Amino acid sequence: MELIETRIKPQHGMLIPQNPVLCPKLTRYFFLFLGGWTLVNLLQASFTQLNPDEAYYWLYAQHLEWGYFDHPPMIALFIKLGSLLLSGELGVRLLTVLAQSISLIFIWLTARSWTTDVKTLVLFFGIAGSIALFDVYGFVSTPDAPLLLFESIFLWAYQQFLRHANWKTAFWICLGMTGMIYSKYHGFLIIALVCLSNLRLLKNGYFWAAGILTCLLYLPHVLWQIHHGFPSLEYHLIDRAEPFQWQYLLEYWPNQMVALNPFTLGLILYLMYRFRPQHVFEKSLYFIIGGLLLFFWLMTFRGHVEPQWTIAAAVPMIIITYRQATQKHSFFRYVHRFIFPTLLLILLARIILIVPLPFVDVPFYGHREWATTLQRITGNHPVAFMDSYQKPSLYTFYTHQPAFTFNSIDYRKNQFDIWKMETRFHDQPCVLVSTPEDPYAQPYSLPDQQTVYLHFTRHLPTVQHLRIHFKFADTHVRAGENIRLPVEIYNPYPFAVHLHNQEFPVSLKTVWIHGDKKWSEPLISSELPPIIEAHDTIQTTIQFSVPNLPASHVHMAISFQAGVIKPAFNSSFVSLHLQ
Repeated sequence: MELIETRIKPQHGMLIPQNPVLCPKLTRYFFLFLGGWTLVNLLQASFTQLNPDEAYYWLYAQHLEWGYFDHPPMIALFIKLGSLLLSGELGVRLLTVLAQSISLIFIWLTARSWTTDVKTLVLFFGIAGSIALFDVYGFVSTPDAPLLLFESIFLWAYQQFLRHANWKTAFWICLGMTGMIYSKYHGFLIIALVCLSNLRLLKNGYFWAAGILTCLLYLPHVLWQIHHGFPSLEYHLIDRAEPFQWQYLLEYWPNQMVALNPFTLGLILYLMYRFRPQHVFEKSLYFIIGGLLLFFWLMTFRGHVEPQWTIAAAVPMIIITYRQATQKHSFFRYVHRFIFPTLLLILLARIILIVPLPFVDVPFYGHREWATTLQRITGNHPVAFMDSYQKPSLYTFYTHQPAFTFNSIDYRKNQFDIWKMETRFHDQPCVLVSTPEDPYAQPYSLPDQQTVYLHFTRHLPTVQHLRIHFKFADTHVRAGENIRLPVEIYNPYPFAVHLHNQEFPVSLKTVWIHGDKKWSEPLISSELPPIIEAHDTIQTTIQFSVPNLPASHVHMAISFQAGVIKPAFNSSFVSLHLQ
């Protein structure tokens, strides 16, 4: 079934010539430019320390699975393969560097109908380099890097599919879709936007075949989610939700201007307003850009939106800007006068990432020095952090010593809650990076005038993953009311958990959420045994007081606190109606 009109006027550009002919000399020049681009990224990847999130994804790669708490597994596979070939930061980033170079090849193949001379090649690479976050994901290994690669493949394949819908192009469509959704869940949004831009796809058997095969290939990740209780869905759709704040709404567009370059993004918004899409493929590019920007702007009503969440708009932005600049001299001049000068600022920023400046605070400085100094103090003991998935990841990467984190209700769950690394170090000497309030902790000096409080112990508490179950007979309660509530406590650990710990006194607390406030309260009374045996369930009764709040809805949970280690995620939250 044909998905586009068979007769396309020459000005439709993007879909003709059907088989563009390029002279070998021009192709050689393209790969010379691409080689230079790749070399710059390799140097940047080699001499820039890891971003904290990269270290976290590096830990993913040490435990390959079909899924992870925050993201699908593609970035872990990228890092694993790169680390098998090279060590250090370059190993972590090797496939990311190569992925962007391959992305540029597919973007060029999609847009090459307008490439006529070396001058237009300079234009192509200049536009691509002007988008700051696109540059960043040429050497920083996060899930956005493989997402951009497979989005580029998908859009190239979709263009080919519109010309010739057959099994070959359907295979490439499937490859692009599968790679996108295995890279980041944003891939589903990109696919949906393309389908919305061309509903006739839903009548095409080849496209359905590509979609069904993509679903089958995605089954291992779905089964992983089912086995672990859908942690990614719960986190992204529920746990990240926050009450509306004007700050999130108002900062969105300034952040997008910085991330996507105000001159490049400004030109794209003007082009989308001024010119209608000339054909179905260009319509899909409009839908991706506009859909991503508007979707995540709406998401600011339920919480903070990170600037990089719209990075997938960069690929269609490059294609559209390049097409217009090659066809209209006024836009060609605009690119040279306004967009190209920003390349100097981006170059300066990339140099700053390598050469630390004392007055510039970026998340690429000092991690190696911090980790090695901390290791000299702690020796080879496992190190436990509190409320940080980044610090144990950085520490493990730069010292190759084990580290983990205790996550509390004041923070968020992450992959460490699935790994449950504390079980490996039960009753072993460990070091807790603690707080000044810890009477057993001693202060030590670290680089950059940092002070760390370390608690050396053999009795690190293991109450983080004890499960507490309870149910209210009536969810309508009165403010200030004293309530007795039966609870069940299950020990999932393969060892007995001791609740009487002198260094880390264990207690139960109620946890409350009202609006944007979250806090814990001590119980009036509770009866806990000294030990909960492995895989055992105990029943007890607690007594607590309902906070004195105006009539409203509140959310309540019950949690264990162990000394200075804050209350953990031991139970689900229930909704109560205050009267």
